[in-house]
Amino acid sequence: MLIMKSFYQNLKSNMKSSIARLGNLSSLPARWIDNIHLKQTTSWFSKTLDFVSTRLIFIAFFPVFAVADVIFNVGYSLFAKTRALLSKNASSKATLNIQASESFDLAVKNMLAFLASLIGFFNPQLVSFYFIPKEKNQNNIVSGGGLYHQTTSIEAPKNEQALIRILEEANQSNKTISVIGAGRSQGKQFLPADEKSIAIDMSHFNHIKINAKEKTAIVGAGATWGDLQVAANPLQLAVKVMQASNVFSIGGSIGTNIHGWNKTGTIANTIRAIRIINARGEIQKLTPKDELFAYVVGGFGQFGIILDAEIELADNQSLVERSIVVKPENYVDYFKKNVEKNNEKKMHLYRLSIDPKNLLGEGIAVNYEEIPATQNATTKDFSKEPIHGTRLERILVNFARRFPFFRKFIWMYEKNRLLKNETLTTTNEIMHPPINAMFNNSKSESEWLQEYFIPGENLDSFRKALGELLTKNKVPLINATVRYVKQDKISKMGYANQGDRFAIVLCFNQSLKAHEVIKAKKWIKESIDLTLAHGGAYYLPYQAVASNEQFEKSYPTYDEVAQKKQEIDPEGRFKSGFSTQYFKKEVNFYKAIFQSPRLKAEFGKFLDNVLQRVDKDKLFALMDDILSYADSNEDIYCELHKRISEVMPSFIGSATRILSSLSDIKHDLGQQVATLMQDKSNKVDTINGLVEIGYPGRFIGTLRKNHKIAGTVTVINDQESLTDYIQTGFPRPYDQFLPINDYAPFDSEKLKDNSVDMVTCFIGLHHIPEDKMDGFLKSIRRILRPGGSFMLVDHDVRSEKDRAMANMAHSIYNAVMGVSLQEEKGEVRNFHSLAHWNKLLEKYGFGKIVCDQTMQRAGDPSKNTMMRFINHKPAVSKAIQAAEISDLIREKARTVLHAQEKFKMQSRNAKKFEKNNKIETRTSRKQRTSCSA
Repeated sequence: MLIMKSFYQNLKSNMKSSIARLGNLSSLPARWIDNIHLKQTTSWFSKTLDFVSTRLIFIAFFPVFAVADVIFNVGYSLFAKTRALLSKNASSKATLNIQASESFDLAVKNMLAFLASLIGFFNPQLVSFYFIPKEKNQNNIVSGGGLYHQTTSIEAPKNEQALIRILEEANQSNKTISVIGAGRSQGKQFLPADEKSIAIDMSHFNHIKINAKEKTAIVGAGATWGDLQVAANPLQLAVKVMQASNVFSIGGSIGTNIHGWNKTGTIANTIRAIRIINARGEIQKLTPKDELFAYVVGGFGQFGIILDAEIELADNQSLVERSIVVKPENYVDYFKKNVEKNNEKKMHLYRLSIDPKNLLGEGIAVNYEEIPATQNATTKDFSKEPIHGTRLERILVNFARRFPFFRKFIWMYEKNRLLKNETLTTTNEIMHPPINAMFNNSKSESEWLQEYFIPGENLDSFRKALGELLTKNKVPLINATVRYVKQDKISKMGYANQGDRFAIVLCFNQSLKAHEVIKAKKWIKESIDLTLAHGGAYYLPYQAVASNEQFEKSYPTYDEVAQKKQEIDPEGRFKSGFSTQYFKKEVNFYKAIFQSPRLKAEFGKFLDNVLQRVDKDKLFALMDDILSYADSNEDIYCELHKRISEVMPSFIGSATRILSSLSDIKHDLGQQVATLMQDKSNKVDTINGLVEIGYPGRFIGTLRKNHKIAGTVTVINDQESLTDYIQTGFPRPYDQFLPINDYAPFDSEKLKDNSVDMVTCFIGLHHIPEDKMDGFLKSIRRILRPGGSFMLVDHDVRSEKDRAMANMAHSIYNAVMGVSLQEEKGEVRNFHSLAHWNKLLEKYGFGKIVCDQTMQRAGDPSKNTMMRFINHKPAVSKAIQAAEISDLIREKARTVLHAQEKFKMQSRNAKKFEKNNKIETRTSRKQRTSCSA
């Protein structure tokens, strides 16, 4: 019975999925077109090909699929409606009616798209954009409109006990935690630090309890502002401070310390108490009097998981919207004289021009004034905005994305509307502006936000400079406003800590093509420099483009916040992409080298003399460009990995450089080995048994030119491949291959004790994890005969400059070889000085052959140095000798002690035997005497 039930449920689920696909055939060409628009196209040929491809796909598939979807959805709508009429179950009837309505709406949508097919021929995205399907990947967390993403496990606890259990498990397994609210933010604060992190979805914590008398609400962290507004409206209450949109979660808003439209300031001013779970899994209640409160509010989830908050509400007042043209240069004076202390003006906004030919050059002050002698209101027909907005809103936004003239039209229309009307409204209506039409499923474009907090005296000069920057970069601005922010005296890491600020908020369409994203990152970094030059700060929740230097200047209390974080969460349990980027102290070796002309020129010798696979001048130009928009080591390598092909030579040129580089390194290292092997006290001509570690036999042929090699030749490397013949020639110059197997001890069956005269490790020991080093070095000593040679090449890292050079050499090599970001991040680089390696190898029984700077390749700034170590068997280091002698003495002492104990036992047994014998003798005599009697 259970099997049949499971079969039926699976069949029903599959049928629903198939029906959904049948009714959404238009999504197929929509996704194909979107993917083409995401591609990087730079040449005229590729641009022409994409132009033609998108139109051919649209013409060939979209109208036909749209008609099919219309027919199917109309039919399914009638079918569902009929079933609903015949159904006697109220729940089933409601579900079927919803399905019927959704199918009919989709049919209308497809009919309109079919009628607009001619428009689609000229611009396919104007039509297909509405049909792009949402990608389903439950464990893929996306932020920044697809700019950032991380795959990890997502947990959605339904109560506090379940949440505490997750935290306990994270503590036991040493996993980090990030928190997701509504998932609408565009930065990295809810993005997991890595794929092993646990992302906690707080959507089930959406409880709301309103105290109408006190005008407060206890709201779960996962509830949205829209949820709270819907609950508060019947009680004639409204939200006091909220973003311009109500789609964000309460917990996320507290974590970013948002501000609103009115003169109250930040959300910190409206919070009476919050409850959090700390890193130890304990629930804490905090009020503004508690020190930790100031760190949690605006702390971006670094200090605990917010469970709920008690926040103050406002009256849902009846207001009238009145607007007036105010020149931007006069705006601050206007605000101070007419708005700041005018209690009748409850809410205020300053709209700026989005006309592409006059960006931010004109403004309208919009005031929401109290209507005298009116009571608080219940806003009629108040409900949450439709999930995708209205169809008209989506069409208007889509046209604004694509056509500059339409953005000018929108600005002129909005300006006239605001100036002519005195609209009667309520607080809830004002704080419920439509935004959902902007959200879309496209992978090729998104709407981005940026925000800057500027002192009033510098606002106008900043606005002018920002407008020029946006115009120069042709930014498709969709909305621009100025909002007043009262000084924040509560949160520790606030954007308005140093005084009142005016926030300029930008919303713009952004292509996600690689070169367009780079262009945006550059102008955003420029805009942050402008902000800092005008005494302001940028807003943290948006795209994490700012450099660490810009972050530290905008938020000078960051160091104090980082220290507090270390104090209350020493294990770093709460960790996100945001904290990883801005609170992780790292030495940026790219900047250390490329921002110093002297070190840059020195590193150039590595490209000229060692790597030789890429044009130095082109690579330097590429790195300069990358450093203009990428900041951390991780981000810089990611960009370098993506763009390295731009500076690579042609196939023939690349092959020539590879062969030349191989020839040079074989010659140089071969000569170094020959020189060290001719040392007078340890001269060697014949090598009986050879092991090469880390290469596919690359240097064996070179060694044979200078030495006689007998016995078995073994290669220990990652794997064998056809490309090995390029490095070694044909046939391969070795007798057996063994996998390197994560630096585990060598197979004692295939590499016997005392079986080889030489082991070479030209890849160095710095790649070996600390916990593998002991077994690895013991294996080398085990297989080497007494007097055998261990030839090692490693970096002589004595200073931070040496470390930067060595890191740079590895990263550039990895980028040229196409090594992924994950492999680059995971590569072990335990760099040390030659003195360190000498001391370490002496400990394992190797004696050092003194080597000097001549054992470095000419022009190698990474100081990769050849060393020869002799295996002193059976003689070993003093430390090992002492230990072995001590063990031997202890063993002999134990033997003597055992012998003494054995002798004593034997003596005791002999005495016992003698005593027993005497007793038996006496007894026997008595018995004989008795018998005689």
